[in-house]
Amino acid sequence: MLEHHKRIYETNNRVAFGNHSLRTEIENIAEVYDKVICDKSGAFRPGGKKHFFGARDFYSLIRYQLNSQLSTQSFEGLMRNFGGIPGSKLQEHLGAILEKVLGIKKSEISNKMSKWTPLECVRKNLRDTKNNNSPLLGDNYMISRHCMVISDLEHSWQVLLDQDVLKYDNESTHNNNQL
Repeated sequence: MLEHHKRIYETNNRVAFGNHSLRTEIENIAEVYDKVICDKSGAFRPGGKKHFFGARDFYSLIRYQLNSQLSTQSFEGLMRNFGGIPGSKLQEHLGAILEKVLGIKKSEISNKMSKWTPLECVRKNLRDTKNNNSPLLGDNYMISRHCMVISDLEHSWQVLLDQDVLKYDNESTHNNNQL
């Protein structure tokens, strides 16, 4: 484990406040995230961006887990964080990591992953709500409802409109040359 990731792992273990099940979920998230960051296949480098998933993504995932202490929450959070990766790479590489870290059978992972299409991930991210019961006390897990959609196709936003993920009165910014 890289030193930076080790510090992240240790910091987030302290956030669990002595709750064993929450500590286990955070440890699993840290291990999955570490394996994603250290993966050499290129599956987790959309557009060839080596550091596409950064510390901000990781801490956001931890905050998301703290929003609920259900074990299903961590799987959902992982899928929402990494769910935009093309299907075959996602199934193959993230599936293998989840199988190893979470100890879930490949068939069960495949079944769960099939429910988290990129469209569903965007929909859930945009429809999150504020939670006043966050274990982070003053944090209250405030949702900003911002979502970055990266696509090679200029008309991808139209799919979000057609599927009622976005409404025509939502604001959006398009810039093909930013990445």
